[in-house]
Amino acid sequence: MGSGECTYKQLARLLEQVDFPDSKVQVMPFSAGLHPLMGGALNLLTLPDGSTVAYEEGNETAHLYEDAEAVKMWRRKYEVLRANSLSLVESAELIRKAMEDHTPCDTPPI
Repeated sequence: MGSGECTYKQLARLLEQVDFPDSKVQVMPFSAGLHPLMGGALNLLTLPDGSTVAYEEGNETAHLYEDAEAVKMWRRKYEVLRANSLSLVESAELIRKAMEDHTPCDTPPI
């Protein structure tokens, strides 16, 4: 685990990306409970021909889904996750609040 300063810098970088042209950061609070995408990462990729694939990656497995029905199922899970996440403004506020717990200290070491 990193130092408080390291955590602060990571949170600050996330805060910069909350509403950026190329990215949006929405936080799913623990209070929302379990959800189907907790076990890893999901990427929905639109290919040059306009088709979409889903790439799901977990701790022990990874899979590329090209079948339209499978991609539709993963997109639905993603949309439900986004709908239940905090808004961009609420996410930024939660990140700022977490930063308060990890304020860097410029005190020189003893």
